[in-house]
Amino acid sequence: MLRETAVSMDRAKGLLLATFPAPVQALSGKSFRISGFMSPLENTPNTRHFIVTRRSTTCPFCPPNEPTEAVEINLAAPTRYTDEEVVVTGRMALVTSSDEGLFYRLDGAQMIAKPR
Repeated sequence: MLRETAVSMDRAKGLLLATFPAPVQALSGKSFRISGFMSPLENTPNTRHFIVTRRSTTCPFCPPNEPTEAVEINLAAPTRYTDEEVVVTGRMALVTSSDEGLFYRLDGAQMIAKPR
C-alpha cells in the first residue's frame, strides 16, 4: 500500500514531493507495524534514529530500495544495530516534502523483535 504513493520532484527547491492515496492518508497518526532491515543514521552502537527498508542495504545482489520502501524510525528507547530483520511499531507520520526522500516516519516507536 505504501508503494502506491506518487513521488515527484521540485527541482527549483531540491525537494522530493509525495502525494498519498486515500488509504495511506488514513494511516496518519495511527499505530503502524513494519518489518525490514535497519539502515543506521547515527554512528553509534545503540541508536534511536534509523531507517527500516524493505531489502537489506548490505546485500550486493538486491536491487536498491525505492523511496516509498523506507520508513524513518524514532524509537522511544535506544536499541543495538543489527543486520537481521527487525519488527517495529509506532505512530505513523506522513511527510509530504523531503530533501532526503523519506516520506514515512514512525514516532514513539518500539522494537517488537529485538536484535539478538
